[in-house]
Amino acid sequence: MNNIKRYLALAIVFSLLLGVTPVISPNYFVIEADKDKDKDDDEDDKEKEPELTKKQEAEKSYAQELGTQYGELYAIRDFARGLKAKNTRHFNTKSKFNKYFGREKSSDSFFYNEFKKAFKEQYDAKSAELSASSIKNGELEWFEIVKTHAIVEGQMAAYHDFTMEKEKDWEKAYKDLVKDGAVFSKFHLSNFDKKVEKDFKDEFKTMFRYEYDKAYLVALEREASVNTNYEYINTEAKTLSIFKPYYQTTQGAVSEINTPIQNVEVVFSEGSVYDNAPLGTPMALRLNEHSYMFHKKPSYLLPQTDVFELDLQRGIDEVDFYNSPVIKFSGHANLPQSTSIGIYKWKDKKWKYIPTMRNQKDNFISAKIGEGKYHDTKYAVFFDKTYKMPNDIALNWAMDALDVAVRRHHVKYEVKLRPNDRITRAELADIVYRTLSYRQGTSSRKAKPIDIDRANENAIMYCINKGYLTKSSDGKFNPNMTVNYEHFKILMNRIYGSKFKMSEFAQKMREKGHESDYVKGANPNITRAEVIFAFYTYSD
Repeated sequence: MNNIKRYLALAIVFSLLLGVTPVISPNYFVIEADKDKDKDDDEDDKEKEPELTKKQEAEKSYAQELGTQYGELYAIRDFARGLKAKNTRHFNTKSKFNKYFGREKSSDSFFYNEFKKAFKEQYDAKSAELSASSIKNGELEWFEIVKTHAIVEGQMAAYHDFTMEKEKDWEKAYKDLVKDGAVFSKFHLSNFDKKVEKDFKDEFKTMFRYEYDKAYLVALEREASVNTNYEYINTEAKTLSIFKPYYQTTQGAVSEINTPIQNVEVVFSEGSVYDNAPLGTPMALRLNEHSYMFHKKPSYLLPQTDVFELDLQRGIDEVDFYNSPVIKFSGHANLPQSTSIGIYKWKDKKWKYIPTMRNQKDNFISAKIGEGKYHDTKYAVFFDKTYKMPNDIALNWAMDALDVAVRRHHVKYEVKLRPNDRITRAELADIVYRTLSYRQGTSSRKAKPIDIDRANENAIMYCINKGYLTKSSDGKFNPNMTVNYEHFKILMNRIYGSKFKMSEFAQKMREKGHESDYVKGANPNITRAEVIFAFYTYSD
């Protein structure tokens, strides 16, 4: 840190001598320059210019800002490199410009022309200012040169990555910059001993990283402050909302819902989120809508909305939710009354039902997003054509877990789910297979048990091949044998490792009002409800 401060101080002293202030301004990270214009000339020009649409006005403003920033940076970079000022050296064709900024699909010249005009103007102005300064580039010692050069290169790389919507990654940007050796070749480092060469590169790298990180974070702050899609989320209560119809149900698909669900909200109670973003970046989230990904859904799910995404501001990988935010859908009188309708989230490359609350009085459905670490997640409402609630789970202590297991097809549907029955090895294998197989494939192939249960053959062989369940010494699987708590603990440890502890699991059941026989010692065998609750708790 002391080295960084020393380098920054030297760079600032040098830049002041040049008449340059390499300080990132709130308007992204423009190196400050005199931008006074003749107001009367501006008014005359406005009278001559054709009227622009709102979109063109926005594009013109952004293109001019971008051109001004890049003109300033390139002028300083060329000066630091000892090059003669020449604005046509950079972005001299629209194709090069579009490639650099990822606009290859754009055929419109309007944005490029506005950028180029602002770029040339600022480049020439800054170059003239630098040429007139009392200290010339050739008079500088390499130590000062590398600092100025690293400042500009770090800012340029950050600005490019941000504009291209790339993640903040100074290491990758640095490797891309120096990979061909051109950056260092002009300094003739081969004329120095190895230690001087190493010190030079280390100092350049340190300063590059500092400037890159600072510039990218300033850009993030500005994006959050000017982008109305983002909302700051802190310790206060907050609600993100979208109020408009997004999806029309297909003809005849759902009788209960024949008009679109219009309203979606994500509600943050007080203290849901602390401002714990990295390096003090203001933490912001937004609620977006998308109209894709439904081709990846199973046929029995009928979408009732578009996809809604609660996403984090760029540069923030995850946040902690200390109290679970709640996502709410409303907009139709029959919405809470249909038990076949539920809220789903996109996880593990599939749509997964999450426990859905139904408020008939206020006419909405809702679900908890969850506490703990949160990454960008997508949500939608679906109608499940196959869903039927088993008639013996409504009053069970594990009702939520049992209902989720049925909706996610983690357990075979039966009119009676028999939650309090003791589970057999074949039934246990079936639940493990349904819950885990889609994300935990296996290439191992072991011999089939001599008493293989044909109805559950795939599930049994999956568990045997994964090593979750084993055959007895006589080659049998014993599919109808009930499972005791000790064997279940071994199974869960094989799947989840030290994450699963039987005593902690018993406490989780106690919190749901269920005193397990594991604690009472009344019966050594585990029940179906307990097994389903375990996978509901640890696999989500």
